[in-house]
Amino acid sequence: LLENVRGLLTHDSGNTLRVILSTLEESGYVMNYQLLDAVHLVPQERKRIYLVGVRKDVWVPGGYKFPRIPSLHRGFRDIMETKIDAEMVEYLSLSDHQLQKVRNQSYTQKFPDAR
Repeated sequence: LLENVRGLLTHDSGNTLRVILSTLEESGYVMNYQLLDAVHLVPQERKRIYLVGVRKDVWVPGGYKFPRIPSLHRGFRDIMETKIDAEMVEYLSLSDHQLQKVRNQSYTQKFPDAR
């Protein structure tokens, strides 16, 4: 099992990923990969590529499928510390300008509960 940033898909026009996959396949693995986003599990956009390799000698065709990630509908309030003083609240608070930038992002529009 390997995990990396989503940029691996496009790095060097996809060549880096092709080299990784072919190297692992030449080493005796059947490879599968998928881009997954943890936004359904935690209140953060976190797209990562996951590569799963199974040794060819134990591989069963169709034997591995990536799981469907359930949406837990978690927002910031679900993980927020509840006992902090006013000074810390001020320190951690976004300015109106910062908050507007977050609200204007297309990802925030698509997943409003995630941020």
